[in-house]
Amino acid sequence: FSSTWAHELKDHNNMPKETTNALLDYTLENVTNLDYVYLAGGEPLMMKENEIFLAELANKNPECEVLVNSNISLIGKTKIYESLLKLKNVRWLVSMETMGDQFEYVRYPANWQTTRENLLQLKHDFGPKAITFGMVYGNFNALSIWDTIDWVLENGFLPNNISIQIVNHGARGHQDIYLLSREYLDMCLERIQSKIDVYNDIYRIQDTIKYLETIPLDRADSKADDTL
Repeated sequence: FSSTWAHELKDHNNMPKETTNALLDYTLENVTNLDYVYLAGGEPLMMKENEIFLAELANKNPECEVLVNSNISLIGKTKIYESLLKLKNVRWLVSMETMGDQFEYVRYPANWQTTRENLLQLKHDFGPKAITFGMVYGNFNALSIWDTIDWVLENGFLPNNISIQIVNHGARGHQDIYLLSREYLDMCLERIQSKIDVYNDIYRIQDTIKYLETIPLDRADSKADDTL
């Protein structure tokens, strides 16, 4: 439900400005009572309200735990990031499941080189334990996701901070792994099993393996085996 998806779905449920202002005022009045804050989006590093709020939080309640769900394209370029550096309990949830040209296609208009550099900067500023990866797993990255995970681990991030979300909504959407041929699914399983000792701590890895294993060879959709 990012802004691009909302545009495609013609689903714009934005709060009226007066509601946003009232919510911000209420939050600022109670900023010292906060224990946990989750900043989502759109992109939270672009929101003026977050700049105002985090400056106040860093000043009056620096122990508050903050989770930032971000594409990290703007770190180091905003006052929001400066405030986050002053807080003592910041964690990041980064949306990334591919690399290079494929990353730029899937996460358009993101730039891979910028994302790569920013990830390493996040690790330097907040430590590897503070960075979690939310990875969508579908037929578009059925094999390449493991190259991405290898890169993440080789650069000092933690396997138990990686979460895989399988594209499977029951309706067999066009990105579902279910549409791949059994031969291709077996290639994916072989790739996972070849490094299972490394991948074992990834959140939902066993669910991923089970889903790949239980997709039947003879599926109702006759086009399934033609889709790669």
